[in-house]
Amino acid sequence: QEYAEMAGTKVYKSVIRQTVLVSESISAQQGVVLFAPNSTAAQDYRAFAREIKREELMKGKCRPDCVNRNCQIE
Repeated sequence: QEYAEMAGTKVYKSVIRQTVLVSESISAQQGVVLFAPNSTAAQDYRAFAREIKREELMKGKCRPDCVNRNCQIE
């Protein structure tokens, strides 16, 4: 956290686990969420997206209805 602040960036709590399916999705030129939607890595990416959306909502950059939906951050 301290290094992120010095660099002027943000550290998120979400962790994306590296799995064999991530490598396979890269080889298939497809995102892991589409390639293996039930994989732990796909779940991690969705959790990360929710974390970002919650933060953007708190900043007022995202509509309240987008937290649980697939919307674009404005």
